Amino acid sequence: MQDTKKENKGEILGKKSFILYNDQADIFNLLSKPQAGELIQSIFLYNNGELPEIKDVQIKMAFMLITKQIGRDNAKWEETRRKRVEAGSLGGKKRAKNAKQMLASASNTKQPLANQAVNVNDNVTVTANNNDVEGHLGFVMDLQKNAATHHAMWLEGLYMELKIKKGSIGKMLNQFTAHLKSEEKVHKSLSDFKKHFTNWARMQDQLNKLEIYKHKRSGSL
Repeated sequence: MQDTKKENKGEILGKKSFILYNDQADIFNLLSKPQAGELIQSIFLYNNGELPEIKDVQIKMAFMLITKQIGRDNAKWEETRRKRVEAGSLGGKKRAKNAKQMLASASNTKQPLANQAVNVNDNVTVTANNNDVEGHLGFVMDLQKNAATHHAMWLEGLYMELKIKKGSIGKMLNQFTAHLKSEEKVHKSLSDFKKHFTNWARMQDQLNKLEIYKHKRSGSL
């Protein structure tokens, strides 16, 4: 296999795939099988941020034709990724602003949300306060309102999978929202919030951090 040297290509690093097109088969058909094998190896090296040193002129010409197209594809991919990041950032700021307004409105009620416990039908209790669930207030309120209907199967499934005591998910959600705040993570939907919590809970279980919830009840529920 030919020697290679590292080349830091911003349009390549961070992208896990590339595309070969059907009409590029003609390029490979002009090469012998050993040449075609070296060409495809060189293309993979290029896409992983390395610049192969190709001595065979035919292979080098074929390599240049194909990698130019890969470069154009990478540029389009990077532009699309940049726009999505920018759109996500703007959307996250808007949701955070709306959540703050909801929290401010709730603080003016007879029973301030910052000091009340949100009881979810004996399945989950979430303590809402300004520090740990500000950006996810709407999701917590939805879990409270629909725990016995829309979220019942999800909650029961978690209790069975993790083998934890009823009443545990409330404290786990408090820990999770604190984790999200520290990571400055904003979810686009309740579905994303629940999926992330489920994966986070499974990871906590693998790290043996849920033992306290498996051996004794977590609070009054």
